[in-house]
Amino acid sequence: MANEERKYTFRQRWFPNFDDADDLARDIAERFSTDKSLELLGRWARSILVGSVIGGLLAWTTFQGIGNNIVYSEGTRAGVVNKISRKGLIWKKYEGQLALEGVIAGQASIANVWNFSIDETGARGENPYELATELEKYMNTGQKIRVSYVEQLASWPWRSTNTYLVQKVEPTN
Repeated sequence: MANEERKYTFRQRWFPNFDDADDLARDIAERFSTDKSLELLGRWARSILVGSVIGGLLAWTTFQGIGNNIVYSEGTRAGVVNKISRKGLIWKKYEGQLALEGVIAGQASIANVWNFSIDETGARGENPYELATELEKYMNTGQKIRVSYVEQLASWPWRSTNTYLVQKVEPTN
């Protein structure tokens, strides 16, 4: 049986008994002594690599698809707009920064920066262009504002860069 390749059942390959073990070991040694073994190893490695890539993409899209519809938190933040810009290589999105004020032990005031995005799709009824122009107006005047936002579990790349999505902007007194 040295010239012809013997077919083994699943049980014989993965759970060999003592009778099968010697034949299987001999066939494996013969198989790895030929050039055909590298071809089999290459196919096996390619299958693992392609399967891992496809599985990873499937897991990522599932997480994004589910997480894109889950609101993780909602809230408001107050501060002064530092930056508002429309950026992105493929998908242009409105991104910005809000300087949040904080007090340490009642003495000094420091700024904490909070990054946010504006949802390009307007999925919750907001108008991205109006929000951006309003934020730009408040940035130019330096007026303190209150921003209402939702935080999603995940966000598609064409919607926003981060998960904090601004819903409404209003000036504070």
